Parts: sequence; structure tokens; C-alpha cells
Amino acid sequence: MHRIIEKAKKEKRSLLETEAKELLREYGIPVPDFKLIKSEDEIAGLAKEI
Repeated sequence: MHRIIEKAKKEKRSLLETEAKELLREYGIPVPDFKLIKSEDEIAGLAKEI
């Protein structure tokens, strides 16, 4: 079983959106680009990338 799925099962929860997208990408299924922002400081940097 894939490590992402094993982790979610161990924690008795569904996959997070970011985990689901990572899993799909690993199996060659295209998904839109995304960034996970963890602080307000990261917003300015991401805005420049877009």
C-alpha cells in the first residue's frame, strides 16, 4: 500500500487534498499546480510566482 494511504489509515482519517493530489501525480494523473501556504510571509513570494 502507498505510504500516503498507510499514514492516513494509521491516523484514521481521509486523505488531505494535498495528499490526494500528490498521490494522483505519482501515478501519472495530471492535477493543477498548487502551493501550500503556511504563513502570511509566504503569500508575497507566491504572488510573484503567479
